[in-house]
Amino acid sequence: MLKVKKTFILFLFLSFPLTSVLAGASGLPGSPQFGAQLRLRPEFRDNTDFKGTRNYSLLRFRANATFPLGDPEAKNFIYFQPQYAKILGDFEFTPLTTNTNNPQATSGALFDNPLTVHQAYLNYSFFPNFRLIGGRQMLFYGDGLLLGSTLVWHNIGRSFDALKWVYSTPDLQTDFFWSRLVENGGFLKGSGPGNVDLWGLYQSFKGGPSLRAVDFYILNKSDSRASSSLSLWTFGSRLKSPIDYWDYRLEMDYQVGTSASGSVFGNQVDGELGYTIPNALELRASLGGFAATSTFDQFFSAAHKWLGTADVFGRRNIAGGVLKLSGKPAADWTIFCDFFQFYKMDPNSTNYRLAGVIPIGNVGNNASSFLGNEIDGKVIYSLSEAVKLSAGVSVLWSGDAITKNLGDINPVYSFVEMEAVY
Repeated sequence: MLKVKKTFILFLFLSFPLTSVLAGASGLPGSPQFGAQLRLRPEFRDNTDFKGTRNYSLLRFRANATFPLGDPEAKNFIYFQPQYAKILGDFEFTPLTTNTNNPQATSGALFDNPLTVHQAYLNYSFFPNFRLIGGRQMLFYGDGLLLGSTLVWHNIGRSFDALKWVYSTPDLQTDFFWSRLVENGGFLKGSGPGNVDLWGLYQSFKGGPSLRAVDFYILNKSDSRASSSLSLWTFGSRLKSPIDYWDYRLEMDYQVGTSASGSVFGNQVDGELGYTIPNALELRASLGGFAATSTFDQFFSAAHKWLGTADVFGRRNIAGGVLKLSGKPAADWTIFCDFFQFYKMDPNSTNYRLAGVIPIGNVGNNASSFLGNEIDGKVIYSLSEAVKLSAGVSVLWSGDAITKNLGDINPVYSFVEMEAVY
């Protein structure tokens, strides 16, 4: 079955150029467009999950194809993006029996990892200003604080099986979407009733020169399985705009719902004020602050972007501030440096790791509110228009809330990356 799947995908991509030639020869409007991206990324992690040291090298290849449907002005198309992602030298687990898997070597062996499909969707406009996007797709809204699919740092990334209805004008866009996160009773499963769904209504409009983005949104995550029984509503707003050389961003959320254990309430706020010095170096400095209660659900956040690139903390029972500096010392170079200070919002509760699920330590040994200071550095060099090199390092100097639980552990994360885009 695996060989059939890979052969079919290979056949499709080998046939794309022929399809394009035939479309041009027959006079059909529009031609397929193709692109590709390949990335190599060694990473080093020392106790970023408080479980020891990990070193590995990542490989990711993505191809993308856009197939116009009819008149190009209508912007109707099919989008297809297969992906090949792996850890170099890692095993692929293949079924051995109904209850066990066999670790199969993939490098230097007579075995390949499978291709997967990262995105595959239809974008179709039924009438002016209204379109439907249906299929496997990325969902990214605002700055990705709650719904962030891009995850450029992650080797696989995040996609949703979703339907999205979009109404847009030059100054307004309204999206209504539904995604099936877990299908509990699909073909051949028979695992019982109840599914996990994500619903959302996101509206963004331009409010003027000093109010470029004004967003309001409602999100609902529901789990109707008997073991969970969750219905969580999020009501949020976001403001973002440049004002001459200044820029600002503010996002706030309030959550209310029910779970198997009772009522759920939570909230968060995240803001930033920045200034760019008007010169060739494009120097920018900003100050930001954030706070989230111990019951807040961060949904599908682009986490690496928000609370330090060491990826130690999730947005739950956390507060603090950040100073961000960036600039371009030369045309092909960009440098970033961020300084974070982290605290627990409630010193009598635990805080949580990246996904916001696993607590760090326990309440009894976690009475201090100081989590630590983190510094993140990153440099990007454009080797050519299509190829970029980048490297970064992050260090968290743990505070009493961590050291009194886990000892003198100071997590470190670093990476080197080469990315080519066609």
